[in-house]
Amino acid sequence: TAMNQSEMAEKIQNIKLLLVDKKYNTNSKLYYSTVVEVFAIVREVSKRVRYERPFDNQLIAALCLNEKAIVEMKTGQGKTLVAVISAVYRALYGKSVHVITANDYLAERDYNSMLSIYEYLGLTVGFIVKKWSECEKKEQYSRNVVYISSHEIGFDYLRSDTKFHVDDILVSDDSLDHVIVDEADYTMIDNARIPIVISQNVEYDGTTAFKQAIKVVYSLSDNDVEVDMKE
Repeated sequence: TAMNQSEMAEKIQNIKLLLVDKKYNTNSKLYYSTVVEVFAIVREVSKRVRYERPFDNQLIAALCLNEKAIVEMKTGQGKTLVAVISAVYRALYGKSVHVITANDYLAERDYNSMLSIYEYLGLTVGFIVKKWSECEKKEQYSRNVVYISSHEIGFDYLRSDTKFHVDDILVSDDSLDHVIVDEADYTMIDNARIPIVISQNVEYDGTTAFKQAIKVVYSLSDNDVEVDMKE
C-alpha cells in the first residue's frame, strides 16, 4: 500500500530517531537497514512532487556518495537529484549537510529546484549567497541541508576563526560532518589553487604599544638575551 505524505514524513522522522547522534558508518547493520528505506521514499517523493522518478544509475550514484566516493556523471544524468537522495539520508544523522556548488547562482538554483522534496519529508533546507548578512547566514546554516558555494563557505569558515564568541561562529570543524561537493574537480583541484584571504580595517592606535615595546627592547642587557649570529 502506498504511503501518504504524513506517513512518509513520520517514517523519515522515525529513522532519524534511530540514526541521530550515531557515528556515520556505512559498514554498520543500521546503515544497511535504513538506507534502502530512505532511498525508496525519496524516489517516490521525487516522482510525486517533481514528476521525476530517479533512474537506477542515480540511486547507485547516491549510494556511492554515501560511501564517500567521487562520482562522474555526464550532463543530463541528473546529478542535482543524486545529491538530494544522499543529502536526505545523511541529514538524518542530526547534523547539517552542506551541498557545495561552484557559485552562488547554482546554490540558489539547486535549492529552488529541490525544495519541494525536502519540504514533503519535513526537512528544512536553505541556501546562502554572498550578499546576505551574518545574521541571515546563521539562520540558514541551522537547517538540515544547506546549499552554498565553495567560495562562500570558505570565507565564512575564515570569518568564524576571527570571532570571540561561540554564538557568532557560522562554520566550525564540528559543523562540517557531511559535505557533498558538486563539480569536485573544479572545487577541490582548480579552485583550490587560489588562496582565500580575509582582511578588514581596524580602528586601533598602535603607537602606545609600539612605544612600550621600544622601552622594553632598549632596557634589555646582554644577559637578558642569547644572540645566535648564524640565524
